Amino acid sequence: MFHGLFQTAYLTLFDPASAFAMRAQKAFWWQAASFVWLAASLLSFSQSGASRLSAGSMALGLVLSWGSLFLIWWLSAMLLHFSAELFGGQGKLSDTMTATGLALLPLIFIAPLKALPNILGKAGYTLSLLGWMGICFWVLALTVMGLSAAQKFSLDRSIGSLILGLMLAAALLTLSLVLLGLQLIFWGAQLAA
Repeated sequence: MFHGLFQTAYLTLFDPASAFAMRAQKAFWWQAASFVWLAASLLSFSQSGASRLSAGSMALGLVLSWGSLFLIWWLSAMLLHFSAELFGGQGKLSDTMTATGLALLPLIFIAPLKALPNILGKAGYTLSLLGWMGICFWVLALTVMGLSAAQKFSLDRSIGSLILGLMLAAALLTLSLVLLGLQLIFWGAQLAA
């Protein structure tokens, strides 16, 4: 069991073309879910260690980190699957969830990046920022490759699906903020009357 998990992690990070070709079509969503859980745990532990939180606060932060990253994973997979279908994708939602979950694997390197400012001072902040940018690019590149394998179409369509998915996410976020603002205005007017 762990041999397959470590092999998937290695191939996803260092040979993504073969990893996505093998994993995206075989419903390895549990491996993707375990990588999302690992990334959320490491992010939470690195944050709580830097803040010197109590055990109860750390446990709550861990649960919230798991929930938020799983929710982001699920919503991004839904949006990417929808946008991929508009571009002619042939995959299933579980394939897209597997691909996006595997694409989040480089987030495990965020925890060591958070230690750089403590070790190197001001230079650590610069290196940490460069590392963050590199990891974000790595995640986006893996998402494009994974979406291409999961939906059985070209990288061009995969890039288009990613851009459309990001635009849909931005539109939904903007709409949510506008509606929240209108609701606050409405309730403020009601309380003032």
